[in-house]
Amino acid sequence: MTGLAIFKNKHNYVMTYLYIMTFGPTSARSFIGFSSAFPKLIVDIFDEYGPKECAELQLKGTLEQGDCSYTGWPVKGFSPAFLGALRSALIGSLIRPLGGMMSDKIGGARVTHYHTVLMTAVTIGLGVIVKYAREAEENRIRFFPPFMVCFMILFYCTGESCSRDVTAM
Repeated sequence: MTGLAIFKNKHNYVMTYLYIMTFGPTSARSFIGFSSAFPKLIVDIFDEYGPKECAELQLKGTLEQGDCSYTGWPVKGFSPAFLGALRSALIGSLIRPLGGMMSDKIGGARVTHYHTVLMTAVTIGLGVIVKYAREAEENRIRFFPPFMVCFMILFYCTGESCSRDVTAM
């Protein structure tokens, strides 16, 4: 039963946590997943009026029957999904040197831990924002700014994590 001795060493738990968080949810795979989900979420949640608002606009004749597409974007036919996808890649790529410097200065393990805590909190917040935005009967667009901020923080964390994958271990 000498193999079970590893469970008595607390450092094994710390190293397992660091390994999972470095090469798991906070890694480049998360960045790719978030980058592909981000534009889709924008379109699915914010590119339509809420049901109540849509019905009112259809009664006024502003929208055709059966069409609830959001018309408040600054440019006709514009959806911020493209801009969001571009911004996500830009933030994730530009932040990498900062992550490496932070890891060199305070240690990759600390950087991994703090960014994991931040990502967890922001993801929970994003889930709440998406839930309320989806359920909004009207003025759904008011949830867009906090939605965008949360995703930019997630892209910062995942982009930063790509730079310290090796220094964390």
